[in-house]
Amino acid sequence: MEQEDGREPQSGKVPDGPTLMERMQASVAALERLTQVAAPDMSESVRESLQRETAALRRMRGELEALLSQRAVEREQRQARLNEEQAREHRTLSLNLLAAGLAHEINNPLAYTTGNIEYLQQQLPCHALPAHLADECHQVLDEALEGARHIRRVVADLRALSQGDSSTEEPVDLPAVLERTLRMAANHLRHRARVVRSYGANVPRVVGTTTKLGQVALNLVINAAQALPEGRVSENQLTLALREEPGVVVLSISDTGRGIPPDVLPHVFDPFFTTRGGGMGMGLPICRDIIISLGGSIRVDSEPGKGTTVEVTLRRADLPEQPQAAERAAPPPQRARRILVVDDEPRVVDLLRRLMRGHELVSAANGREALERIRATPDFDVILCDLMMPELTGMDVYEAVRATWPGLHERIVFISGGVFSGEMQRFLKEVKNPLLTKPFEPQRLQGVLATARGRLGH
Repeated sequence: MEQEDGREPQSGKVPDGPTLMERMQASVAALERLTQVAAPDMSESVRESLQRETAALRRMRGELEALLSQRAVEREQRQARLNEEQAREHRTLSLNLLAAGLAHEINNPLAYTTGNIEYLQQQLPCHALPAHLADECHQVLDEALEGARHIRRVVADLRALSQGDSSTEEPVDLPAVLERTLRMAANHLRHRARVVRSYGANVPRVVGTTTKLGQVALNLVINAAQALPEGRVSENQLTLALREEPGVVVLSISDTGRGIPPDVLPHVFDPFFTTRGGGMGMGLPICRDIIISLGGSIRVDSEPGKGTTVEVTLRRADLPEQPQAAERAAPPPQRARRILVVDDEPRVVDLLRRLMRGHELVSAANGREALERIRATPDFDVILCDLMMPELTGMDVYEAVRATWPGLHERIVFISGGVFSGEMQRFLKEVKNPLLTKPFEPQRLQGVLATARGRLGH
């Protein structure tokens, strides 16, 4: 906006402010000089009138100065909020990049760790072991597999944080999620608090995914446990309650801990904000993002010295009709005659070789080697190809195969640690080829292979 004298306002100054102030100051000074110079020749009434006008201008000048000062403070506050928002966005972006990289690095070793444990479970009955030793081995493998699966669920949430989770929302049994959470958090709770459950009868299912809601529940329960001092189990209490309201289910997790100071409470959802040594300050921000993505809400109430309550509101799920038995029955998996596995992680290749024993499996450590294998003998029934590889990516392999061997590109099944760039996400939507996300279970692997072969009429 232009000033009334035609000049553009100077940077950092309120429009019209400096010019108007200068004019008012000049008017006050002129009236004061006039009063002093002409006072001997003025009548009493004129002199009083000038004094009133001068006083009025002084008041107006003071009011204007106060207004400009207030506007300057407001401007500084707006700038501070803008800076804070930009810093928060920068921290969130940094977290997303960290989460994406971490998820990718974990998923490769987790794939062969989980797969090898499942392979051992399958092979154990084939070996003659004393009954007590066989039982113990089964228990050890079950525990190891549960731990690996928990890591997989956490990594899935890292993936969701970094790029948005593509998991299909479904009706979720919230009490079952909470019970599983309490089992996982047992070591945190055992020496800290009594756990009180108040679920009620016939709690409706909620919209979400077991993975997302499990991660939220685990974060909230562990946060609550850490607010309680150890060794006072009889005094400390952690309460998990569910109640139904119109269209929603409300989960509340309450502790009788030290509470949150009033000056800290507004910041509990800020990324990287923490008052606890050793923490990242990302538990509640992750929970908030997950709950919002599910169409719910989350809030925290706390009183220092009395405890904290976190309330999560989730949409009630309308259960779909159960499919008929014929619809539920999956087609029997069909065995591929020749499978090409393209992956730069040798242990993943070794795992797939074990899981697909009985198939003819050919491996390639990178995209160039894969194209050489295809060029030599292109009659592969299925090509399992990692998306993220150095030099030639899975996308590059796909395009080269489509250009050189028409029809063969439809037999490609992509495998990945599950973290994709925007380009890869667009590519996967366009090509419609199956995607197998690491770490994969044998049943999932066989199902995807059957789907890929079924598309070809095998």
